[in-house]
Amino acid sequence: MGRGPGILNEGSRVSLVNRNEVLLSELELDDFSGRLAAQVCDVTSHDACLVIVDSAQSQYGPIDVFIYAVGINICKSIEDITLNEWDSVMEVNLRSYFWLAQIIGAKMKESGGGKIVFLPSVSGLLTHPHHGVYAASKDAMN
Repeated sequence: MGRGPGILNEGSRVSLVNRNEVLLSELELDDFSGRLAAQVCDVTSHDACLVIVDSAQSQYGPIDVFIYAVGINICKSIEDITLNEWDSVMEVNLRSYFWLAQIIGAKMKESGGGKIVFLPSVSGLLTHPHHGVYAASKDAMN
């Protein structure tokens, strides 16, 4: 990871969340003296989202900034997308956005405020082949 992201160099405490345990295990977290933690989470589970937020607050205290950059895409034409695939994309890309906004927003309100940053995608504004469901989910975020 090298010197690390600038926010870590400035002394911030960061909790990274990913659904891919292997990817998180490859990160070099020891370089940041306990200021960087990694957790695995299935963002399609409301209960799992509650757990990771509570865990981050237990470890670091109140959350000042929350950055949401989550998304999956199933690259198929609209004609070939199944209802289960549609639901899967919407659960990850849109439902988790709503849940986490509720959960984090409530925690920030209790602690006096904070900032929530959602990073949708340019695909919510433009058309790309085989990105129809993804684009719909990201446009809904916009």
